Amino acid sequence: MLSEEEAIKVILQGTVSDTGQAFFDALAKTMSTALGYSHTWITEIVDAHKLHTLALFVEGMHQENVTYDMRGTPCETVIVDKVVEHHADDVQVCYPHDKQLSKLNARSYFGVPMIGSQGDVVGHLALLGNKPSSNEPNGLAVLKTFASRAGAELERIYIERQLKEQQEETQTILDTAMDCIITLDTELNILTVNQSVLNQFEESQASIEKQNFASFMDEASTKQLNNALELLLSNKNDEHRIWLPDSLKLIKQADKHIIADATVSLIEKERGPVIVLSFRNVNDRIEGLKRIESLDQERQYLKAELKRISENNQIIGSSPAMLTVLEEIEQVAQTDASVLICGETGTGKELVANALHQSSKRKNKAYIKVNCGALQANLIESEFFGHEKGAFSGAVGRRIGRFQLADGGTIFLDEVGDIPADLQVKLLRVLQEGEFESVGSSTTQKVNVRIIAATHKDLLQAVQDGEFREDLYYRLNVFPIMVPALRERGDDITAIAQTFKDHFCQQIGRSIDNFSIQQIQQLKDHSWPGNIRELRNVIERAVITSKYGTLNLARALPSSSIEKNEDINARSLLPNTSSVAVQPLTPKAATFKNIPSENTGILNETQLKEMEKNNIIRAIGLCNGKISGENGAAKLLGLKPSTLSSRMKTYAIDYDNS
Repeated sequence: MLSEEEAIKVILQGTVSDTGQAFFDALAKTMSTALGYSHTWITEIVDAHKLHTLALFVEGMHQENVTYDMRGTPCETVIVDKVVEHHADDVQVCYPHDKQLSKLNARSYFGVPMIGSQGDVVGHLALLGNKPSSNEPNGLAVLKTFASRAGAELERIYIERQLKEQQEETQTILDTAMDCIITLDTELNILTVNQSVLNQFEESQASIEKQNFASFMDEASTKQLNNALELLLSNKNDEHRIWLPDSLKLIKQADKHIIADATVSLIEKERGPVIVLSFRNVNDRIEGLKRIESLDQERQYLKAELKRISENNQIIGSSPAMLTVLEEIEQVAQTDASVLICGETGTGKELVANALHQSSKRKNKAYIKVNCGALQANLIESEFFGHEKGAFSGAVGRRIGRFQLADGGTIFLDEVGDIPADLQVKLLRVLQEGEFESVGSSTTQKVNVRIIAATHKDLLQAVQDGEFREDLYYRLNVFPIMVPALRERGDDITAIAQTFKDHFCQQIGRSIDNFSIQQIQQLKDHSWPGNIRELRNVIERAVITSKYGTLNLARALPSSSIEKNEDINARSLLPNTSSVAVQPLTPKAATFKNIPSENTGILNETQLKEMEKNNIIRAIGLCNGKISGENGAAKLLGLKPSTLSSRMKTYAIDYDNS
C-alpha cells in the first residue's frame, strides 16, 4: 500500500499530460493501482437518479462506459448528501438493495463527490474492493485532490461542448441564409464559408477553405475589395461596414460570372482582425430590371399601337340594327354583368367586346382575349387557370393562367361554344364564386373578372342537344347582344367599304376614286355570307388590283352565282318521301334528280334562288321544323345552322309555318 504522498505522485505522473477522455481513463487506472482497489470509476450526473461513467477500470482493464441507476447504492449517498462515503468492509450489509455489490462480491467502498466551481455536485470518484480495506480512509486526500481536478476537467468539457453546440447552431443559421457569407484574414485567405457560398461556386468546404478569395474575383474587383479593407482598417474610418452595391465581379466558372452586391465588415480579435464578407448574386435582379425596362418599352409601344388600331376599328354604322347594338353597349358597359355576344362569323363581335371594355369602369385594367376554338383541348385548362411546375409532362415551370392575368379587368372568351364539356364546369365555378385552382395545385385562388363571351353558334340549341351546359349558358347570357349580319345593315355597307378603301389606299400609297353608283349597288346586292370580314377582303383585293385610280370591284367581288352557291351542298328533296338525292350546284348550272324538266339544264339566278328556297322549305318540313342538331335541316343540307338561319331570313321563310 502506497502512502498518500506516493499515491498522489503516481497518479499525477500518470495524468499530467492528458485532457478530456484520456485524462479520465488515466485517472481511473492510476487510482486503482495506487490505492489497491479492483474497481474504480468516475461519473457525471445524467439526471436526478442516473449516473454515467466517464471512465471504468475493472481488474486491470478498461471497460465500456455505462449509465446506471444510483438509487439504493452508496453512490447515491455521495451525490445527494455531498459527503465522502467509506466502508472498510461489509458494504453489502449497508446497501442490501444494491444487487450489483453482491454480483461483484464487493467488501469495501470509497466514494468522493466532484464539486464544481459553483459549489454543486457534478459527479463523483468511486473505488470498490473485493477484500476489506483499512478502517481509516487511506487515500482520502488523494481522492479529494483528484476529484477537484476531475471536476474542473469535466466543467471544461461542458464548456467545450456548449461552445461546439453554439458553433454548430451558428453555422446552421448561417447555412440557411440566402446570402453568401465568408470570413477572411487580411490577406483574403478564406477562413470559413456558409452553405450558400458552396452552392454558388459549386465547391466543397474542404476545397474552398484552402483558397485565397482573390482567385474568385477579377482584377478590378480585387482592387476594390482591398480598398474597402484598407479603409476599414485605417484610423480615418468610423464605419463598421462598407457596402459595395453591384460592384464585385466574381468568377464562378471559366465562362460564367456573378455580379455581387456585397457588404464588408470587420471583427477585432486578439490574434488579429477577421473580415466578414457577405454578398448576394444579383445577376437575376439585373436581368429582371433589364427585362422590366424592355417590357415597359414594349408596353408603351403596344399601348400606342393599340390606340392606333382602335382608331381604325371603331364600330361604323347608323342603321337601325346597329343603333340598337350601340345602345345596348352603352346600357351594360358600366356594369359587371356577363355579356354574351351572338352573331354570324365575321360580323364584328370582337369589336363589340372591345367597345364594352373600353366603355367600362375596368378600362384601365387588363383586357385578356382568348380564342377558345383555337386552343388544344388537352391544354385549355392550363391556358385558363395556369399550372404548377411538374403538373404534367412538359410543365417545366409555373405558368399564370388567363383568368389570373385578367384579375380586376375583363376576359373575352371568343367562340365560347367550343369549350369542352369537362371545362365548362370549372368555368361555371369562376362565374359563380370567382375562384379556381391551377393545374397541379390545391391552393384556391380568388379573382375578380368581368366575362364577355362571343359565339356564332346557337347555344340554346346546343343546350337542347346536350352539347353545352344549361346552367353555364344562363350564367353567360345575363345580357345578350345580337350583332346583325352585314346584309341586314343597309347603307352601313357603303360606309364600312369606304373606310376599308381609305385604309388600304393609305397603307399601299394609292389614290383611288370613290365608289361609283354601280359599284355601290353591287356591294348592296351581294349577300355577304362572310359579313364584314368578307367585305374587308373584297375591298383589299379591289384596291390591290385597281387601275388608273379606279377600284377593280368586278375582279374582287364574287359573281352572283358563285356567291349564292359557293358553300352550299344542295340537296334535292323528294315530295312525300324520306329519301334525299344530293347534287352540288355549279357556277352556271345544276342538275337535280327528280326535279321537273323545266328546272334542269342551264339556270339563271332567279331559278337558282327559287330552287334553293324550295330545298330549304322541304328540308325543314322533312325534319319536322328542327333547324340544327343531328337530325336538323342544317345537317341535311350540309350547312352551318347560322348559315341556314341567315338564308331563311333572306327568303323570309318562317319554319313554324313551313
